[in-house]
Amino acid sequence: MLGFKNQSNPDYTFKRTSDNTGFQTTDNNTIQQDGSNAIPVILPNKELSIVPTLGLIFEF
Repeated sequence: MLGFKNQSNPDYTFKRTSDNTGFQTTDNNTIQQDGSNAIPVILPNKELSIVPTLGLIFEF
């Protein structure tokens, strides 16, 4: 078995309110169309890929 972490760019989302009805913003107004007043949150990259391997050794 071969296990490795995928080294991709981290994903992000915007921070939600405590009751999960909207997004938290820096100015306590509704989120702007371009997201300029939103609070970004980087999602951790915890994925581990497991690849089954089979190896053969030939001796000459």
